[in-house]
Amino acid sequence: MEIEKKFLLRGPEELPGKPDHTSQIEQFYLDPAKCRMEGQSLLVDGARPIHLEGPAAGLIPSPFSPTAIIRLRRHHPVRPGKPPIVLCFKWDPAAQRSGAPHASAADGNAETRPAYSCEGDGISAPKERPRASAAVSEEHEFPIYDEGIWEALLPAIQGVPILKKRHDYGGLIPGRLVELDVFEGALAGLVVAEVEFPSLEEVARFEESLPPFFRRAKDVSADRRYSNRVLGLRGLPA
Repeated sequence: MEIEKKFLLRGPEELPGKPDHTSQIEQFYLDPAKCRMEGQSLLVDGARPIHLEGPAAGLIPSPFSPTAIIRLRRHHPVRPGKPPIVLCFKWDPAAQRSGAPHASAADGNAETRPAYSCEGDGISAPKERPRASAAVSEEHEFPIYDEGIWEALLPAIQGVPILKKRHDYGGLIPGRLVELDVFEGALAGLVVAEVEFPSLEEVARFEESLPPFFRRAKDVSADRRYSNRVLGLRGLPA
């Protein structure tokens, strides 16, 4: 389960200190309608099957709901001990079970979503406590060592590739990594900081004592317009 907080900043200078690591990121999203799972392989229209290693491959629901996110990402330079490409599957469990969009951003019918509470292996309606606004989703990542996969999947791309420079800060929030994304290309000027948490209880505690640099920023955690997939489809929010 991925639970993240997301903030708009004017620039990297709003965060104190220097990043521990900086990398260039290129990523794109595949059209869920052109993808399906067969065993532990992802089948994409017009491309050869991609075999996914590990038991997590069996947890990926298929057919995919319209709101499912299938992302391919690569870092420059390749990080030590990391694969050159990472394939990620992300979905809203409630929307996947219903098979219908759940406040889908792609169709423009909604721009925000509520915070959900984690119960067992699913997602329930928002509860009174904890009152935390955060983006909640199921997510699984798989390493890809065949760099030819990148070009092979281009025919199934949705929108435009996302280009950004990522700065990692490990000491700003105890026990958490702050990822600052400075977007480039068509999204130049957008600067977003993200922090991931293991539970909504931790999100609630974080919100009770926001550090000064996040108190000054705009919280867009629940605003789908700022998801990378929607940015690739629709561009910068108006």
